[in-house]
Amino acid sequence: MTRKRIIALLSLMGIVAVALAAALTVQGKPRSSRAPFKPRGAYVGLLGTPYRWMFTIIPDDPSGNTFTAIMEYAEAEEDFNRTNDVFTAVRTGKNTYDITGVQYHTEGGPFLTGEVVAIVVSSGPLTFSDDGNIMTWSGTFASFLPEQDIDPMDGFPDEGEEPFFCFASGPVQGKRVQVIPPYPPTP
Repeated sequence: MTRKRIIALLSLMGIVAVALAAALTVQGKPRSSRAPFKPRGAYVGLLGTPYRWMFTIIPDDPSGNTFTAIMEYAEAEEDFNRTNDVFTAVRTGKNTYDITGVQYHTEGGPFLTGEVVAIVVSSGPLTFSDDGNIMTWSGTFASFLPEQDIDPMDGFPDEGEEPFFCFASGPVQGKRVQVIPPYPPTP
């Protein structure tokens, strides 16, 4: 009798295992591990110069493999004007991207009327936390003179040009702006 119970118990366990495997196959993996990370939204500076920059991500494709971003600065420099950084990013891993941006420094007036005195190219890896709420960047800033953009005069330094100034930066962190309920009005 004991042997029949053991066989029955093993058979029942086998049936449960097959049913569980079938249920998992139909259901699939949880969405969070199956879906690739898709960056989007606005971030504000945490590390670096806190709260003095905003980073807005605009997806280029539905897969989240590339995006464009604009970095805006809240403070002005005394000696020159600077444009916002404009970035492009390409996915290199689950939550990682290679990112490159350009910014122009001008003297003598606003960007559209001032003389360009430097072209700044920033590049390096950008990583997002698993939930996408924190982004971290470390990379380089390379400054070039406008004379280093002659052929084809496209706003980027020509191939083979060496920066007159280059430095490593980071880590710089930003936190995604979250939707919060309105604050109660003040009396």
